[in-house]
Amino acid sequence: SYGNTIDLFLEEKALRKQVMRIVTDPTPVEDPKDPDTCNVFQIFSLFLNKDEQAALRKRYVAGGLGYGEVKQELFETIRDTFEPFRVKRNELLADLPTLRETMAMGAEKARYAAMKTLRKVRKKVGSEY
Repeated sequence: SYGNTIDLFLEEKALRKQVMRIVTDPTPVEDPKDPDTCNVFQIFSLFLNKDEQAALRKRYVAGGLGYGEVKQELFETIRDTFEPFRVKRNELLADLPTLRETMAMGAEKARYAAMKTLRKVRKKVGSEY
């Protein structure tokens, strides 16, 4: 509701627009930046291993790094990471009857497993319900 989310399944153009709208401070490109207070760095860190995080942190602190450049890299990372899932999601949504049937079967399996567990719990606590 606040427009502060990134919809990972958007088409490329809309996804890029969302990433590029991430709020940053007005620090000039040539100045060092604080990665600990940067929203872009915090989000990007979720996709990076420790070495990659350290390398990005180093680029922030060294100066000469524009937020637009980092946002573009973040966009590309998100796009590439979630592309197979976006494709699969679109395939599933293209066949709604099969999707609904699969979900109903999954719900039935979950209901059966839950009832089994509830019976065990009720037996242990001495409930007859």
